[in-house]
Amino acid sequence: MRHSPDFAAKPIGHFVDPDKLLEARQAGASPSELSKRAWRDEFAPAEPYDPRVLL
Repeated sequence: MRHSPDFAAKPIGHFVDPDKLLEARQAGASPSELSKRAWRDEFAPAEPYDPRVLL
């Protein structure tokens, strides 16, 4: 992870919509596949989160 260009480009990671993530998991996606898809922003929330504001 320390030398990953993906991590270097976006160290806070990608925000995901938990409902989209759960739907994909229930459809049969493996945890590894979910991680890859999350990094491609497939589960991005409709409106971006502001990490400075607590949910």
